[in-house]
Amino acid sequence: MFGFIFDLFGIQRPRTKRIAIPPITLTIEGKAYETSNWSMSGFRLEKFKREVTVGENLKGQIGPLRYSGGGGFTASIVRLTEDSGFGACWSDIDRDIYTAMSGYGP
Repeated sequence: MFGFIFDLFGIQRPRTKRIAIPPITLTIEGKAYETSNWSMSGFRLEKFKREVTVGENLKGQIGPLRYSGGGGFTASIVRLTEDSGFGACWSDIDRDIYTAMSGYGP
């Protein structure tokens, strides 16, 4: 029912559950950022150090999470936010960290 209402009014909503706690630490271009929220499909960062554009790809490292020592990722920017941040979708992520991330949520 709510899905129909959201679609009717053109409201976009995440397709996967967003997780705010624990944040994930991402290191991009030598600077560490904590995610505002994240999911198995992507993440959101606030106050990125430079201007970015939708469609831009970023590479970086994900810090340790649960039993994983972290790993590398590539993500594509899908939207810009008013706080100089952005939302991005993972396009490549190391298997160990992805498996560790899957242990969060309901």
